[in-house]
Amino acid sequence: LHTSGSTGVPKGAALTHLGLLNTSFSLSEKMRLDATSTVLHYASLGFDSATLEWLLALTNGAQLVIIPDDDRTAPDSLAEFVARKQVTHAIFPSTMLPYLEINRSYALKAMASVGDVADPSLLWQWTQKCSVFNGYGPMEMSICTSLHSVQDAEPITLGKPIDRTEVLVVGDSGAPVDTDELGELWATGVGLSLGYINN
Repeated sequence: LHTSGSTGVPKGAALTHLGLLNTSFSLSEKMRLDATSTVLHYASLGFDSATLEWLLALTNGAQLVIIPDDDRTAPDSLAEFVARKQVTHAIFPSTMLPYLEINRSYALKAMASVGDVADPSLLWQWTQKCSVFNGYGPMEMSICTSLHSVQDAEPITLGKPIDRTEVLVVGDSGAPVDTDELGELWATGVGLSLGYINN
């Protein structure tokens, strides 16, 4: 997969089948996807989430519904599409959630907010409609590193690492820091890419 290039020149990371399947199986279990699910294909193809969306559908024998480009960025059209297609599982960028009509009849069972920090009060409101998750992970870790199950009025974090994944907060020396210290987040596991292509 290639990065979007939002922080520079796009780079291709060599991901493994094992890493991608691990991400799909781990999220499927946590978000309770199965063959009766209807997964929304929301992300444009330039984003790693697009790969995760079709993987979630295909590895579960679920239905994948692809939103037309014109409806993707129009909140009213998006809400109508999600309701009409009886979408049960969706991954949304946190920047879209404030515009998605919450007071509507949806078939949603689970949704994940990804890409940036989401407004906690908004995620808490969505917990009244369906299971809500806060997802985190760079593309280089097979799209998702950790997942947090959002509970009403409780702090929202990056969550726990997905299966077969480990995260550490380390200092400048590369050694783990104490709980109350700042550091850099390192992640490893079966999802770690083999490196960048042509690098």
